[in-house]
Parts: sequence; C-alpha cells; structure tokens
Amino acid sequence: MIYEVLQAISDELNDHLKYRFNETEDIIVLSNLMDLSGSKALQTDNQVHMMLVRMEEDKTINRSGGYHGSIAEGNARLFNAYVLFAANFSGKQYPQGLNYISRILEYFVAHPTLLPSDLPDIPNTMDSLVVELNSLEERENSNLWGSIGSKLMPHLYYKLNYIPIYKESGFAKSAPSVSGLNPNAGGL
Repeated sequence: MIYEVLQAISDELNDHLKYRFNETEDIIVLSNLMDLSGSKALQTDNQVHMMLVRMEEDKTINRSGGYHGSIAEGNARLFNAYVLFAANFSGKQYPQGLNYISRILEYFVAHPTLLPSDLPDIPNTMDSLVVELNSLEERENSNLWGSIGSKLMPHLYYKLNYIPIYKESGFAKSAPSVSGLNPNAGGL
C-alpha cells in the first residue's frame, strides 16, 4: 500500500509538472538520494527526488475509534508517511529546481486532501489522503540531511495522513510451534 500511494502521488505530480512546463520526461523520481555506500542513488541530476523518510502509526485515530470511513470496516490500521521532495539541481539549473519545488508546494496548497478522483492510480480502498507540510526546526533539518548523507537541497517535507494498512489473511498471527526440543536439556 505504501508504494502504491507514493507512486500515485509521484505520477500525479509528474503529469501536473509536465503539462505546466511542457516537459516530456518525468521530473519527479521515486528514489532515495544516496545509496547505502554514500554515493548518489541515481547518476542523474535535474530531477526532484521523492523519498519516504519514515512511517508512524496514527495512534490517536486507531485507539479512539474516531475514524468511521470505509477503511474502518475493512479492519485496517492507519499510518502516516513522512515524505521528502528534494530538488537535485545545481549550477544554472538551480532556479529550475526552485521552480519545481514551488509548483509542488502550490499543488498541495490547492489539494490538501487527495481523493481517489484526484489520484486515479491510488488504491480504491482509500477514502482520502490528507497532505500536510511539515516544518522542521533547524536542528531536526540538519539531522535529517545528515542521516540521508547528502548536502542540503531545496526541499519540502510532507506528512501524508491516514494511509490504511490492512491485515493480510496470508500472514500468520503467531509463530509456528517448534517440536522436538527439550527445554530441560542443557544448552550449548
């Protein structure tokens, strides 16, 4: 579900930006900025990276039973995703990166709640997705960029509220039992 939501948002923003700027190539790429070795994850510049930074369970709504939409009937838990949009543009292309970041901000100001009709590729099990700009304090921002392993870039940090995660019937609720072990026999 997380991938589907992020990909649907990436696709919608790409369609919006390509139309607005008369572009043919995707502007937003769903990718981390750095790989595990500390190198650039993609060897291309002049794109806006969209990456998942962290997830959290929405304990307020899950515990209070305060949500009564269609997902509550499907035995789902609600989660929030924190997503970073980072403009990887430098030199003479830097103003273009700022322009794309501005347009992403404008898009979410105009669409603070995304409905399935706004995102045709979003899973039909979602009622809506609330998008909220999340401002970080200077220290938090520094810690975030240090954790990513990248230099600071023009960016937006959003919280995507109410992503439903359903219990999968294929997953066992408990670990399978192990037979043939004698708990009284000495260990190693």
